[in-house]
Amino acid sequence: MGLVERDEELAVIDQLFRNCSSGRSNVALISGPMGSGKTVFLEAVELRTRSAGAHILHAAASRVEHADPLGAIDQLLRDTSLPAEFAERVAELLDEGLNTIWHSDQSRVAGGEAAVARGRWHTRMWEVLRDLAIDRPVVLIIDDAHNLDPASQQCLLYLLRRLRSARILVLLGERASARQAKPVLREELLHELRSRLIELAPLSERGIARFLADELGQDTGDALVSVCHSVTGGNPLLVWALAEDCAAAGTASEGTLPVGDAFRRAIENCVVRSEASVQLVARGLAIVGDQASTMVLGKVLGLSDVLVADALTALRDAGLLNGWCFRHEAMREVVLYGIPAEQRTSLHARAATTLHEYGAPVFAVAEQLLAADVVPSASMVRVLHEAAGQVLSAGEPRSAIGFLRLANRSTAGGRLDVATRSALAWVEWQLDPASVVRHIPALRVAFKAHQLGGQGIVKLFAYLLWHGRITDALDMLEDVQRAQSGEDAGPPDAVDIRTLRFWVGHLYPGAAHPAVADEAHQGAPLLSAPQPLKSASLVAHMHDSAHAEKVLIQAEQILHSSRMDDMTPVSITSALVAMIYSDRLSCARSWCDSFLEEAAVRRMTTWHGLLAALGSVINFRQGRLEAASAQAHRALTVIPAASWGVGVGLPLAGALLAATATGDLAAANSYLSMPVPDVMFKTPFALHYLHARGRHLLANNHFHAALGDFTACGELMTSWNVDAPALVPWRSDSAMAYLGLGQSDQARRLVDEQVVRLAPGNSRARGISLRVRALTEDVVDRPAVLREAIDVLQDSGDRLEAALAYADLSQAHYARHDHRLASKAARSARELAKECGAVNLLRALPPEAGHLAPHELPGPRVPGDLSAAERKVAALASKGLTNQQIANRLHVTISTVEQHLTKAYRKLNVAGRAELPLELRLEPSGPRP
Repeated sequence: MGLVERDEELAVIDQLFRNCSSGRSNVALISGPMGSGKTVFLEAVELRTRSAGAHILHAAASRVEHADPLGAIDQLLRDTSLPAEFAERVAELLDEGLNTIWHSDQSRVAGGEAAVARGRWHTRMWEVLRDLAIDRPVVLIIDDAHNLDPASQQCLLYLLRRLRSARILVLLGERASARQAKPVLREELLHELRSRLIELAPLSERGIARFLADELGQDTGDALVSVCHSVTGGNPLLVWALAEDCAAAGTASEGTLPVGDAFRRAIENCVVRSEASVQLVARGLAIVGDQASTMVLGKVLGLSDVLVADALTALRDAGLLNGWCFRHEAMREVVLYGIPAEQRTSLHARAATTLHEYGAPVFAVAEQLLAADVVPSASMVRVLHEAAGQVLSAGEPRSAIGFLRLANRSTAGGRLDVATRSALAWVEWQLDPASVVRHIPALRVAFKAHQLGGQGIVKLFAYLLWHGRITDALDMLEDVQRAQSGEDAGPPDAVDIRTLRFWVGHLYPGAAHPAVADEAHQGAPLLSAPQPLKSASLVAHMHDSAHAEKVLIQAEQILHSSRMDDMTPVSITSALVAMIYSDRLSCARSWCDSFLEEAAVRRMTTWHGLLAALGSVINFRQGRLEAASAQAHRALTVIPAASWGVGVGLPLAGALLAATATGDLAAANSYLSMPVPDVMFKTPFALHYLHARGRHLLANNHFHAALGDFTACGELMTSWNVDAPALVPWRSDSAMAYLGLGQSDQARRLVDEQVVRLAPGNSRARGISLRVRALTEDVVDRPAVLREAIDVLQDSGDRLEAALAYADLSQAHYARHDHRLASKAARSARELAKECGAVNLLRALPPEAGHLAPHELPGPRVPGDLSAAERKVAALASKGLTNQQIANRLHVTISTVEQHLTKAYRKLNVAGRAELPLELRLEPSGPRP
């Protein structure tokens, strides 16, 4: 590493050397923080003075050798460049000193005799150096002098006091932080010996720019100078390391630095070579983070405030800290990595206790507890609970799980442990509903022991319903009822039992006791009830046409008053379902998208999946097939099918409906192959699943199998008293299957039954019913009914069903030989089908001839006994060409054209060219004239 911004300091050394050469000895203390470049500076001085003809004696003191007497002096004077006679004298002296005076066994030289012996030894050593300086100047360089062993320090001070006019220059390098301890050597040098102090300051931005330009080029240096100064604080060692990493990476851009191995090694070097107190404070800062203060660090580390303050100054001077924070996260990482595992655990535990005592935020305390990984006390369990609630509100459920899992290791017992397990189960359920199963046994035991609070009871009830454990849920419902009626001990007001009854009556109408199921549908929606009860009441009444207006009011109340937290999605999904079944699809999609985005941001996986499944239903009912498919796939991705419990029928239904309509047979088959639990068929989710599976079978002409699914769906809806076409129009779908089997009377009967059950007003279900009803009518009467169906379907927003109705209308007009209207209806059907992405419908429609090559044109749906010539002539006539134009096009006479047309009219049973079939327009019509 080259020297930058050290010209003034080198000039001072040059002057001191000139003084030395002229017979005046000097002593200089070169001081700087960790990484300030003292060693590089002293090496540069060594080269300059050696080239000027000086004897150079160099040593580097080490903390590791601090206990070895005369270690630095021995290193200094055993220089191989010494003349032979001096080398022999030095070797003899050093051996004598080590073996007799500073030997560990000093029994032979004790008391006053030892002091006299050392004095004589020092004098002889001084005489050697004085004689060496007669010939030419001597420069003694000792790096890291703060690490000098006591014997070397004593010897050096003796020599320094006797320099006088000897041609000796002594240069001592020390780390600035070491001066805080006020060592004897430094005091002697600066106060008694009047030594020169040279302090190496951090590099300025200008100095960094110069260095980076030399190492990386002018453009790169200019781009990185500001961020480099910010990260390093001007520490030369760190600047050099960053430049090395940047050169190794090969790329750099303004504002970014590629921090790599060189930078990390430099940080480690700075910290490892510092004093024990500085190392410890650096570790404390890495542990405590932004909650650090002098008092906190002192208590965590067991250091005095003075030691902590001095260490912080050293770290700031070295460019590692900016205030109380490390200048770069890599610095903190390196320091943390260097802490032994046992010490790290101890420091985190002490930090947690200290921060709690000093009133730090619970999140900071909880992070320390988590890092310590020790069994928490009862007071710390409460801290972990509070911290989990905070991070959960901030959209960090995984952090909440970490806190609660640690709290769950507590052995405090009683309600505190139950509350912990209940909270942990709820958060884990929001990330993966399958994970809650392992908590259910313990929570049921706690419920039986009356240790579970009201919310805990509701959540446990939800887990049981989600995973199809209806028997356990009904047993739990009975226990709550007994407790509230006073028949059994326990808190009677722990939970509103009506909420539980509404949910079980709606989600398991076939498995619940009839009284429970009936109670769920009695009365009117509860517009002024608490939110959980209001949403449960809403679900129970959403198929009740008598309270349709109140249901919508209630749904809008819930959506406007709800904010996404860990409980409100139950209410939100209930309100969205009500709006879907009321054909408020645009409004429902707007709300659903908004809450879905928030659930994704807050990482509420279960709610994210549930809202995505509802979004798929909404988009399909609007004919947005690509969006419906994407939302269904999203729902089955964030929550695997195995974790959906009984609710898996909802996303599978959306996925299957979209795949069927888009003609994606492979995707449809993959969804059909996914297993579903048997208990799902006791829930309303089965209705959506059976309906979607039936539609897939119907699209593939498996009419009997489709009819089986639709009939099963209808039987369930009838037995559960939820037979509403807005939920699943199973009768019209069954009617389509019967039409496929040629049983139009049976189809008409079913669709008439569905029309009777429709709620007042135009609705999607009404439009579907009208469309299918038209197909059972005589061809003469179909267009009027289909036009009404189209108006209703377009009003409801279902573009896919409207496209199907337009396709049926085109067929009806064609059957009546009204080719102009048939073409117009087909064009409308095609446009809507393209908008929807309904590939299956597009395949069934006659393509637009102008978009196809002749060999791609389909065969006509006209009598097959027309000759090739008759077909060509009829095709051109259907396109409006005159007989003359046809004759010119085909290179025949007008008489031939007339003969072919006459035969074609007779075979097609039409009166003239205006009644020629539409399909003839798609026929290849010979060469252009």
